[in-house]
Amino acid sequence: MTTTLSTLPQEILLQIPSHLLGAPLPCTDHRVLPLTYLARPTALLALSHTSRRLRAIFLPAFYEHLEICASRKVADGFVYKGVHHADGYGFAVWSRELALDFAREVVARMRVLRRGEVAGFVRTITLVLSEFEIPALIQGLSLLPNLTTIQIIYAPSTFIQPALTKALETHTFPTVRTLVLHLTAYAMITACPNVENLTVHARWTRIPEKDREELVQYAPRLKTFRCLPLDAHLVEDVIALLPNLSEIPPIWTSGLNSDTLNLLRRMKNLSRIDLVIDHPNPTQSHTDLEELLLPENTNTTMKELIATAKEILPDFGSVRVFGQARNSPSRPLGSGRMVFWSFF
Repeated sequence: MTTTLSTLPQEILLQIPSHLLGAPLPCTDHRVLPLTYLARPTALLALSHTSRRLRAIFLPAFYEHLEICASRKVADGFVYKGVHHADGYGFAVWSRELALDFAREVVARMRVLRRGEVAGFVRTITLVLSEFEIPALIQGLSLLPNLTTIQIIYAPSTFIQPALTKALETHTFPTVRTLVLHLTAYAMITACPNVENLTVHARWTRIPEKDREELVQYAPRLKTFRCLPLDAHLVEDVIALLPNLSEIPPIWTSGLNSDTLNLLRRMKNLSRIDLVIDHPNPTQSHTDLEELLLPENTNTTMKELIATAKEILPDFGSVRVFGQARNSPSRPLGSGRMVFWSFF
């Protein structure tokens, strides 16, 4: 008896989506993703058109993680119109052509969701957002009864913030628990009162002071907050505004000492501390991590910082150490990718 795709057990078929490339959560590329990231949605949609049995399996899988964030016009390596856009210069991978492409796709998907047949399947939506489709998007999101995660990885237009704020005036999304936002789309937090996990792709100081101060008002159940690594002198600001978090943004070790780190003792729910070392080659392996010299820390070693962090956390807590090229000539400040080194 010949085994075909249509005769495989359902539990095996349900494993297929996990082996296809799609947008990660959270996504660390803040730009239009290349065509390789279309593998998952393209394959699942094609499989759903194969037979009634496969449709019943793969159509829900396609809509469960709805992804409108990659373009066939952006090749591998982020090559758009023959130009390679290096990591850290994601803002260059954009044009009115791409904006209209994404607007058309969002409008088309929202039109399908309004029919009701598949709206209940959607748990996560990942978007590249332009100013052209915001009303249609917000209306469509309001029809998703099981939506738990909204991820807006890129929203480059200056018109998005006021348009999004206006569109959200009459909408809330009480089922959403996780937000991953480009700074321009920060207004989304005002419509998600039950959000527990928030990631903002920006430095802490780029978030307007008024918005930082109102974060607890908008998100009273917030448990984790992530942004680009904090400078040591900003740690106390985060603690003062968000003392009940279990996870805070990573902290640069440059200029960090044990006294500043000990301020984290005020956070009774804290379960993890991430330390980031400014290193010109973050992909380099370090067997003697604790002995690394820290720039701007004349009286504190990495070993002391790790020991202090471990003392602060409860038994189940963890200290993780990352490397990142903070001030590389090829990248804007703080935009280099963090590379995980070790945990303690």
